[in-house]
Amino acid sequence: MAGDRPLNNDPPKHLSKRHWRAAVWLSAACLLLLSTGCLWFQTSLLGSGSSGPDSLTAQPYSLSIDQNDLVQELGYPEAFIILFYQGDAPDGSLLDVRQEVWEYYTAGKSYTFLDGE
Repeated sequence: MAGDRPLNNDPPKHLSKRHWRAAVWLSAACLLLLSTGCLWFQTSLLGSGSSGPDSLTAQPYSLSIDQNDLVQELGYPEAFIILFYQGDAPDGSLLDVRQEVWEYYTAGKSYTFLDGE
C-alpha cells in the first residue's frame, strides 16, 4: 500500500551517477579541446601572421630573434596586442609598421616590439 512506504520523488541513484559521470567526461573533453585550441590560436597568431595590413599579399611573419629569446625565457605571453599602421619614414613616405605588446601579468612585465625589435 502507498501508506506503508514514504513517497520518494528523487530520481534513482544509478541515473544520477550516470548523468554525473557523463557531465564530468563532457566537461573534461571540453576543457581539453578549449586548451588545445587556445594554444594553437596563440602560437598561430604570434608565429605566422602577416607583416602588413594586407595579409593576402604580404610576406609571412615569423618571430624575431628578440621575440624568440623572450619566448624561451618567459614562454608565450599571457596576452598580446598586435597593431598594424602606417608611420612616417625619414624621407616623408609611409612605412607599414607592426607594433606588438606582449603582457606577462604573473611576472609583472610588458614588452613592446616595433617590427619585431
